[in-house]
Amino acid sequence: MAEMLIGKAERLEDAVRVQGLRGFNVMAARALRYPRRFRQALRVSEIFGVQRWLAHELSQRFVALMCMRAVSRRLLIFADQRLRDILGNEATEQVRQAHQRRLDLISEGLQALELQYPAYSLWLHERYLARIARRIERERYDEMLEQSLISGEVYADLTGQVGKRWEFIDHVPELDIEMGAADLVARVPLLNTLTPDVQRQLAKMLTPRLFLPDQLVWGQKGPAFALYIVASGAVKVLLPDGTNIELGSGEFFGELYMLAKEKLDEFEVRSLGYSKLLCLPARDFEALLSRDPALRESIELVAKQRMRALEVWRSQPPKPPASTPPAAHV
Repeated sequence: MAEMLIGKAERLEDAVRVQGLRGFNVMAARALRYPRRFRQALRVSEIFGVQRWLAHELSQRFVALMCMRAVSRRLLIFADQRLRDILGNEATEQVRQAHQRRLDLISEGLQALELQYPAYSLWLHERYLARIARRIERERYDEMLEQSLISGEVYADLTGQVGKRWEFIDHVPELDIEMGAADLVARVPLLNTLTPDVQRQLAKMLTPRLFLPDQLVWGQKGPAFALYIVASGAVKVLLPDGTNIELGSGEFFGELYMLAKEKLDEFEVRSLGYSKLLCLPARDFEALLSRDPALRESIELVAKQRMRALEVWRSQPPKPPASTPPAAHV
């Protein structure tokens, strides 16, 4: 991880030499992009259901963002305490603003991971503090040995105990990203009222998918149209007038296209943070509704409400970007 951070720092330095502050901002944002290996791991997970590679890449990103955040905070402290005397207030403030923007981007990326994987995030923070405690304890024993307060034999025994007592922090748990369709179906309010038999049948039809922050879920350049159910996380519906609507866990979209064959190319749906969605292909949608009249009634009721809201919104003149149409979901 240290080698990775040094490499990023060298690229930032080269960018500043060539393009100044603009180069710093560009490279700082680029450093937070998902690398090719991450997207390849995500693709393998989607196609073959192999989660181990993706779990490793997610855990690496966790640790990288935590390290980058710690470094960015230290740099801001350095700018306040040392840099002003060298460069002056005006230049130092420009440097601070650039690093603050970088820190905000890092924090946003880390927050998205922490919200999706709170247990793993908590373990990382605990390991970070435990490593500090282990280092401090070893340093104290080194000082006691140098001051002849303890013998070499006692020192060896104490340091050996430190290693055994703190060895648990070196065992990295796996990042659990398994997305069993049956478990996710049971968590969705729309579906957990179905009979166990119908839930089991539905779980075989649904495809769990993990979407990254700002990844396209629905749109002209996105995957084939289908019914999407938000199992965890949230998505953002982007409307042509610049407004947007957020859909959280248990909500769904795509039913208007399935039921009314409504042309919805003007809409776009993107993931907010890390979202787990259940995807039901169009060919299985009608079969599902024919099996359960109650589910059909629930989905058609929501579809009618959204269709009315959509018609009202389309009949009105364009609104300022700050306004939001009333529940005109896709």
